[in-house]
Amino acid sequence: MRQLIALVCVAPFTIGAQTGELASISGQVVNSATGEPVRKAVVMLRSTDGRVNSTGMPVDFSTITDAAGRFAMKDLDAGAYQLSTEHAGFIPINYGARVPGRAGRGIRLARGQSMQDIVLRMMPQGVISGRVLDEDGDPVRGSALQVARYTYGSGQRQLLPAGGANSNDLGEYRIADLVPGKYYLSAAYTESRLQLGEDRSATPRASEEYVKTFYPGTREPAGAVQLAVTAGAQLRNIDITLAKAHTVRIRGHIVNDSPAALPSFSVTLIASGSMGANQVSTVRADGTFDIRRATAGAYTLIARALDGRKSYWARRPIEVGSNDMEDVLLTVGAGVTVTGRVRVDPETAPVPTHALLYLGPYEPLAGLVLGGMPTGGLKADGTFQQEAVGPDRYVVHVNDLPDGFYVKAMRSGDADVLANGLEVATAAPAPLDIVVSPNGGQISGMVQDAGTQQPAAWATVVLIPQEKERRERPDFYKTINSDGSGRFNFRGIAPGKYKVFAWEDVDNGAWFDPDFMSAVEDKGAAVEIQEGSRENLQVTLIAAGGA
Repeated sequence: MRQLIALVCVAPFTIGAQTGELASISGQVVNSATGEPVRKAVVMLRSTDGRVNSTGMPVDFSTITDAAGRFAMKDLDAGAYQLSTEHAGFIPINYGARVPGRAGRGIRLARGQSMQDIVLRMMPQGVISGRVLDEDGDPVRGSALQVARYTYGSGQRQLLPAGGANSNDLGEYRIADLVPGKYYLSAAYTESRLQLGEDRSATPRASEEYVKTFYPGTREPAGAVQLAVTAGAQLRNIDITLAKAHTVRIRGHIVNDSPAALPSFSVTLIASGSMGANQVSTVRADGTFDIRRATAGAYTLIARALDGRKSYWARRPIEVGSNDMEDVLLTVGAGVTVTGRVRVDPETAPVPTHALLYLGPYEPLAGLVLGGMPTGGLKADGTFQQEAVGPDRYVVHVNDLPDGFYVKAMRSGDADVLANGLEVATAAPAPLDIVVSPNGGQISGMVQDAGTQQPAAWATVVLIPQEKERRERPDFYKTINSDGSGRFNFRGIAPGKYKVFAWEDVDNGAWFDPDFMSAVEDKGAAVEIQEGSRENLQVTLIAAGGA
């Protein structure tokens, strides 16, 4: 049965007589679960069309709902805005978003307009609470609790933190502000002052120590149990008994050949499939680091420092066994300078000097971005350089191209960088030759709701490449929302085969997940793009909860 999710609905509004220059807006905030009004909710209206106040920040207006949950704002400048609301015990939500965390859609106030009867439906927060205990059932104070959930970033499904808390003197914890979803809960033991010192016990202590433990009480990520949180759910008595394991210490030293200061470095120990069970150590002024409570297994050790817009780093694989590891060296170099030029085909078009160029990791590691920051605009002749690039394989991103442009080719010497990425070693690669074209393809069309036979406004429309080598590259995807009449328009599309999908409600980036897409693959509208081609499609809406 089709399920409809609607957290924000808009009743008809009226346009006031054009007797004044200033606009107004009014409505009500209600609890999406009970329909009851939410009093004392903060309602915010933020400018999105570039207007700023005296401090250089976007123009903001705000108000608070009354006892009936109603709000009203007046004396508003005409322009584009984003409307949102927040209140303790609820998840902040944007106007036009069906669930919290979505961008929603903006509104545009005309001179003298009176927009009325807007209803913002706020979702009550989910909460997980319980206690952290040791093997004897005694409370453990100061443990770091964390919930993590799968999300999508850089084209990959990743498990990322979504909230946390610390246990009190009774071992109790409470993690609030959770949106509906499935979470993994973990507890990490905080070392006491005794355990930070050198052991001088008359009787040697056991070599086993508390390690990061996943609910319900396992140190193995594969044994973790998900907790399903619904809107307003209060999951109580979710207790974790800390697990023990044989652990070792990893001591090492950073050899710093970069301009960054040693104390600005951090060292991270990352295990494959660790579900966030990474360990971080600061680096002392003498370049040494010390990681405690590492269990046996294969890891990647990463040293990283940010220095302005430059990122210096090094990584090496290590195998942790049953004994402490000493004198582990990480050599951080100054990196190399990657140079190149962007040129336009045909050359009659001007060089897009406002384009933004940066290098991102070809295969992101635990959410860490090891490449440098964007370089800024191109020089007048299209040349650019990216400094402090460490050895790795990168995707070269060319962003903020003019409307209709696409990246046609990208080479470094004989290497096809567009297809295979850029390999950077200890020596600088051959200069990049990047060709862009103003003759990108265009796809316009309409999203149709099969249930109502009406255009579907504000749907998430995604252009997905069909060639296998491009399917795994996020930079070949495009995303847009259909407008108020259900129409959409993609521009600057590289030639190739594509499908266009439209969702009523979907997690951002879920379309990168092959398992997710397998259930809806036949719902997309197929299209092939040639350079400069113009195509028109009708796409059927995938209803919320329908797949």
